[in-house]
Amino acid sequence: MPKGTSTLSEEKTREEEAIYPNKKCLNEYRVESSGSENIKITEEENVSNSASHYVVVTFIRHGQSTSNVEGLGRGQGDNEPLTALGIRQAQSRGVQYEDVRIDFLLSSPLVWAFKTANAITEQNCQKPEVMKLDIMKEQDHGHLYRTYISQGRYQSAAALRFGDAFENGGLPSRDYRTSGGESLDDLIVRGSLLLYYLKEYAVELDAPPQELSSEYQATGQIDELPQGIPHVVVISHNIFLSEFYEALLAWHETEHVFKNINFQNIES
Repeated sequence: MPKGTSTLSEEKTREEEAIYPNKKCLNEYRVESSGSENIKITEEENVSNSASHYVVVTFIRHGQSTSNVEGLGRGQGDNEPLTALGIRQAQSRGVQYEDVRIDFLLSSPLVWAFKTANAITEQNCQKPEVMKLDIMKEQDHGHLYRTYISQGRYQSAAALRFGDAFENGGLPSRDYRTSGGESLDDLIVRGSLLLYYLKEYAVELDAPPQELSSEYQATGQIDELPQGIPHVVVISHNIFLSEFYEALLAWHETEHVFKNINFQNIES
């Protein structure tokens, strides 16, 4: 987040502005690339009557990981591998996208997502470089949660993750966070930051592409991409992608009703 200290009220205001980006949101945010350099994102005041910008984005959840089999996500646990099925799923998606134009390939740096991204780029005709973005990591449930998981104390981990909602089998409130972890509201802020980042890839067009015309007959094929518009593929995790989608739906809204969204593992 932006450098410097701030009061709780200032942090809340910043989060609200990130969720509803019709306000000036963030001054600067740094994300990790696959190289050694940092990437700056600077958001300026919105300009009214500006020309439309376009970008095509494909969202893919990673292949099956070991915690998917266990039924309790590790969040940001280190070095969680793909299962044998997960590897086949990632390779299958790579074959599916072999001849699809991919201009940019963004991935969470967590191993199971990054390996999925590598499987796709290895098969793709353009072999795009995989760029790691920290803001695309899965929800962080905190160090104690990861300790419970590593010790096999899954009930304790679940009770910690879901808080008061654990006893009745419900979901925690959007502002609930474990010690050192993230709430869903924290995650939607990261989702909003990704929206700003994706805007950097968008190109300005004088007129909408023909694919947006009501007369256009789409084939529904994944390689059916508008010419001259960048195609960005995003590889990430279920909860982050769900909250990113909420941020997308909330774009320029003053109020937002949250949906029940879920991204499945890619299929083989």
